[in-house]
Amino acid sequence: MNSEDFLKSFKEVTRSTTAERYGHSGDGLEILIVKSELCEAVISTQGAQLLEFIPKGGDNWLWLSPKAKFDTGEAIRGGIPICAPWFNKGEKEGQPKHGFLRNNHWEWVACEENHGALSLSFEFSTEEQYLKWFSTEFTFTLTYHFDNQLNVDINIQNHSFMEMPFELALHTYYSVSNVADIKIKGLENRAYIDTRGGERKMATQEGHLKIVGENDAIYNQISNAIDIEDGSAGYQISAVNLPSVVVWNAGPDLAAKIADIGPGNHVGYVCVENAAIGTDSIQIASKGSYEAHIKIQAL
Repeated sequence: MNSEDFLKSFKEVTRSTTAERYGHSGDGLEILIVKSELCEAVISTQGAQLLEFIPKGGDNWLWLSPKAKFDTGEAIRGGIPICAPWFNKGEKEGQPKHGFLRNNHWEWVACEENHGALSLSFEFSTEEQYLKWFSTEFTFTLTYHFDNQLNVDINIQNHSFMEMPFELALHTYYSVSNVADIKIKGLENRAYIDTRGGERKMATQEGHLKIVGENDAIYNQISNAIDIEDGSAGYQISAVNLPSVVVWNAGPDLAAKIADIGPGNHVGYVCVENAAIGTDSIQIASKGSYEAHIKIQAL
């Protein structure tokens, strides 16, 4: 069933553009708007990037920068960008930062409804143009499950006869009232890599995490849930087969220098990224596959 047939079959999903929903910022991109009795969600088909998730009677769990640009082939600041098949800078000259999945078109390949809950699946398969950066062919399938919480399923298929090294991060921007007031719990006493300023320094998390200024830290081998406490509200994040956690906020000085964040806008978000990077990176066997899962629920 193609995407037009999906639209006819599921009245909960409509096609629109970023220009219609957010105004004329950039070229304008195709989006899908999901409205059910349980929630509302917005997904860009570029990057299969979830931009909004609003449970019934609630607020958007995801932060989308007020200065976000919606340009073809450019990353969108906010929501849940998919960083893969590498994280941060690639090893080869000209490789785009955080890989090529977040800034290219994905195919909408499946949609299911079950008692008000709606699931949408998107697929990205490598083509010849990407082989200059990543020589192993793969298919990445991403499924969002929408009800009163958010679940994300990941399946990566290695099509080659070689083992495939792979890095992956869901660069989730959580909406918060003020980043300086939140508490992040579940990382206590864990070693982390402080990567601020492009350096890599080892440190140990003492107590719960408070964001003071710029924060850019990588925690490895995390298997427990992470809580973001925001007053009486917040989020609990659980992941399977994504053992790295990255916590990032630009802070006031860097945010002022980043065009699609802007002065003062860092206060509205914190990135808590479920990932498999660095020493936690994935090795997918020849003709093999890898599955991962994330569950996000309200505290």
